[in-house]
Amino acid sequence: MVAPVGAGAEATAMMAATAAGPTATRVQPAVGGPPRSGRASYVEIEEGTRPPEPPERSRWWLWTLLILVLLAALGVLAYFIGRDLGAFGGSRTASVPQVARETPATARARLGAAGFHHVRQTDVTSDTVPKGRVVGTEPPAGATVATSRTIVLDVSGGRPTVRVPDVTGKTQSAATAQLRHAGFHVKKALQPSSSVHAGVVIQTRPAANSLQTKGITVSLVISSGPRTITVPSLTGQSPTAATTELIQKGFAVNPNDVPVASSSVKSGDVVRTSPPAGRTVPQGTSVTIYVSTGPATVDVPNVINDTRSQAGDALRAKGFAPVFTTIPVSSAAENGVVVQTNPPPGSPQQTGTTITVYLGSYTPPTTPSTTSGTSGTSGTSGTSGTTTTTTGASGTSGTSGSPSTT
Repeated sequence: MVAPVGAGAEATAMMAATAAGPTATRVQPAVGGPPRSGRASYVEIEEGTRPPEPPERSRWWLWTLLILVLLAALGVLAYFIGRDLGAFGGSRTASVPQVARETPATARARLGAAGFHHVRQTDVTSDTVPKGRVVGTEPPAGATVATSRTIVLDVSGGRPTVRVPDVTGKTQSAATAQLRHAGFHVKKALQPSSSVHAGVVIQTRPAANSLQTKGITVSLVISSGPRTITVPSLTGQSPTAATTELIQKGFAVNPNDVPVASSSVKSGDVVRTSPPAGRTVPQGTSVTIYVSTGPATVDVPNVINDTRSQAGDALRAKGFAPVFTTIPVSSAAENGVVVQTNPPPGSPQQTGTTITVYLGSYTPPTTPSTTSGTSGTSGTSGTSGTTTTTTGASGTSGTSGSPSTT
């Protein structure tokens, strides 16, 4: 039985199914607003007429899909493994050829000829293999592997770079050992230095702490001590010109000139230096200039009463040039000895002056003759003179003559 729907209701009428049994189910109409009559309206549906519920969705297809994916992955893996093992005829094994020191192009060609077509290149450093040449392969040469395997070519990028150690201030032996330990070859270069002791490192070339290719040669600059220079000859120059030349050559000059007598250099010019000309000395050495005051003066020695030989030796020892001559003397004691000099003894003279030496020459007197008077006596003759005797009555003596010198 169907219940009546209240008049004026705006709810949507409920579907009524044909009852299969004697009873019906009351159903409240859909909400759409209150019924006009103010009373609820119901639709009665007979039991057995409710629409059937949809069947539960099955998930069996998800599991099926997952299983298929896993089987496909296993199949692909098995294929590649089998191919590498030669099970499917897609690959074979071969020995990796030796391609060390070849160019990459040559190495690839040789690998391809051996059946290896999968080649990958990497750059490595090498102390022994030149840059751009093959160092080796992975797998190594001689290994037997599947030709489908990728071969890695290690290509040299040259020697590695290392930092030059700072060896400034070290001895040559210590610096050399440290540079060689760092992988460098070493050569020595000497350089004068007034501030670094001889045998100590001044610097390196290339400079310390710079990055350099391992195995290059590093120059070790070693101090040879101060620079040495040769003292020039300045004899005959003015002190001003000599000072200028010494300073230009790197010497220091003693500001106090030393006066010295010289018979060969005119007064006011340079006679010599100390250190002397031709001497090799460190740069910066102080040089003293000796300036001529003209020839030296020496007192003539007293050689009176010396023999010729004695006088000559004494005068020459003082720098004089003796010249000998003779003069008559009245005393036998003066015969053959110096009786005087010119210039005289004690007078200051320049060295090299000629000194005239006078040697005494004695001549003995002649014997006198006498005439006697009757009762007178004869007079005596004077030395070297001629006696004239006059005889008188009682006898008087003659007068004696005076001596003469020749």
